[in-house]
Amino acid sequence: MEGIWIGIDVSKKKLDAAVWVVGKKYRTLKVDNDAAGFAALLLWSRALASGLELRFCMESTGDYGFALALYLVEEGEWVSVVNPAWIKHYGRALGRLNKTDTADAKLIAQYALERKPHEWTLKEPGLRNLFRLHRRREQLKTMVAMEDNRTECPQAVGPACMASVKRVLKALKAEQRDVEKQILQLINEHSKLKTDVQLIHSVPPLAQNSAVAILAEMPDVNECQAAPNYAAQAGVNPTLAQSGSSVRGSSSMSRGGRKVVRAVLQMPTLRAIKTMPEVKAIYDRLRARGKKHRQAMVAAMRKLLMIVYGVLKHRRPYIPNFNLNT
Repeated sequence: MEGIWIGIDVSKKKLDAAVWVVGKKYRTLKVDNDAAGFAALLLWSRALASGLELRFCMESTGDYGFALALYLVEEGEWVSVVNPAWIKHYGRALGRLNKTDTADAKLIAQYALERKPHEWTLKEPGLRNLFRLHRRREQLKTMVAMEDNRTECPQAVGPACMASVKRVLKALKAEQRDVEKQILQLINEHSKLKTDVQLIHSVPPLAQNSAVAILAEMPDVNECQAAPNYAAQAGVNPTLAQSGSSVRGSSSMSRGGRKVVRAVLQMPTLRAIKTMPEVKAIYDRLRARGKKHRQAMVAAMRKLLMIVYGVLKHRRPYIPNFNLNT
């Protein structure tokens, strides 16, 4: 072996790590999901590596695993964060029936050794900070919307509680403006981020907020072989359930990718249908074939992301060159 893969199963309180090697021999470790546990895990892993290349693989489990991934990257280690569905279906293909934290860690290690997943997109510090700030902005937007909804029923809320709602709403909006200011400052301080935002912004319907969401949530274009693969990372690729002469409904969106990106691109896609001929042509063609508005919208969003892939991949601003007669 040229190196070893450490599979890590993440839970709220614990981390289960396993090493899978040829011959199905395992070494496992269980530590707390905190700073001391991170250090113990890294020390154990480096001792096992014994000069071999060391790589870590874990499932994308939100904040519980994000902190560990950040720690390992900042310690100079190679980290891969993969879709949990890939691990689940890989285990099914192997006929794995046990579902324990240790068994999951072993499965992740075996998956990584066999499939060689890509390195984590957020290894670059500027991009990690953009991801954090973008996620915080989305959280604040959700909280502002919740408090705004409460102001619509003042009689039910009552005068005293309504005063509390307004105070909280004012504070949340101030925090949101502060986070947006930090995002702008971060972009201006990093030349590549600034260039990427400008490239995405060259696509007419995509403003800065959309560009930030795409950069923070989507993988690097160099990790995707082609534009359709890139768009599939947002879960807008079509899927069809068919077996023999049996077809269960029409094709639908896979929903297997970044739902945050899909949510952010709703309004830009509607604008793209009106302002971008290449997107409008796809939408109109599908509607003419009897597809529902929602289905045509998904296809239009997919086309929009494929255009984003093109401008980022080739490092050139968007130039409309669509010919409806071709």
